Amino acid sequence: MIEKRILIIDNGTQYINHFEALMQDYRLDIVHWREDLDRLDVYDLIVLSGTSYLPVFGAHTWYRRYLQSLHECRKPIIGICFGFHLLAKAYSKAVQLRFQPHFGHYRTTVVRPHPIFYEERSFTGRYKHAFRIRRLGNEFIELARYSNGVAAAEHRYKPIMGIQFHPEDAMDQLSTDTFFQNAVAYLLDKEARVQRDSKTA
Repeated sequence: MIEKRILIIDNGTQYINHFEALMQDYRLDIVHWREDLDRLDVYDLIVLSGTSYLPVFGAHTWYRRYLQSLHECRKPIIGICFGFHLLAKAYSKAVQLRFQPHFGHYRTTVVRPHPIFYEERSFTGRYKHAFRIRRLGNEFIELARYSNGVAAAEHRYKPIMGIQFHPEDAMDQLSTDTFFQNAVAYLLDKEARVQRDSKTA
């Protein structure tokens, strides 16, 4: 079996070691967000971490270049918290972000059944963010919601998922770490099926 290569783009997270523990069955590389992101397509999947910095959204050159790299990437991507915000900005002009800090555990409702959640209808997620996604564009399908906004979403056409809560920070405390592992497996399998179909078409 060919070992899958996964790239973690560290946006300033405090939980790199948690990501490594959750993905120990894969070949992992980790780069800082200010490093060269021109070779994303050599990986099987990209993970965008959250951040412990105050995010800056605007016309900064690095920010525009980052969004462009994500938009041009042809591989599956999972964004956590700030990583989700980046994906939403890269793929939808209609997305609305609002500054509204939330820190703690919030009840989260699955609004659209999805394999990453098994058969769960609701769960408790750990949220640690300054901004929340108030509204998604039509490019995304909302999968879960908590009291203050979108909790999880999947791109309507591309192998891309965003998660607002922190599943990587829930090990030994909550069950949401398995949701992250499920999302990784789901997107890798989805991409593999697309590749098989393209070869037999």
